[in-house]
Amino acid sequence: MRSTALRDCKLELSSWRFTRFDAVAFDECNLTGADFTSADLRGASFTRCRLTGAQFSKAEMQGARLRTCELDGIGGITSFSGAVVHRDDLIELADTLAGALGIVIEGDE
Repeated sequence: MRSTALRDCKLELSSWRFTRFDAVAFDECNLTGADFTSADLRGASFTRCRLTGAQFSKAEMQGARLRTCELDGIGGITSFSGAVVHRDDLIELADTLAGALGIVIEGDE
C-alpha cells in the first residue's frame, strides 16, 4: 500500500498481514482487532486511531508513528522497537510493556 490516506474508516478485524506500508496515514480509524502480523509498518502513521486488541507480532515498526491512539490489549508489543509513540500514548502502553518484560505491577487496593 503506497501514498494513501485513510480517514474515519471502520476497519475492525481487518487483515494487513505481510502488507508493506509506504507513506500511509491512518487518521481516526477504527482498527479494533486488526491483524498487522509480519507487516512492514515503517512507512505508516496512526493518529487518533482505535487499535484496541490489534496484533503486531513480527511487524517491522522502525519509524512507524502513533499519536493519541487507543492501544489497550494490543499483541506483539515486542515488535514496537523503533516505533515513535507520543508521550501520552506511553501511559496506555505501560501495562502491556510491563507484561512483555515480566514485570509485575502492584497497586494500592
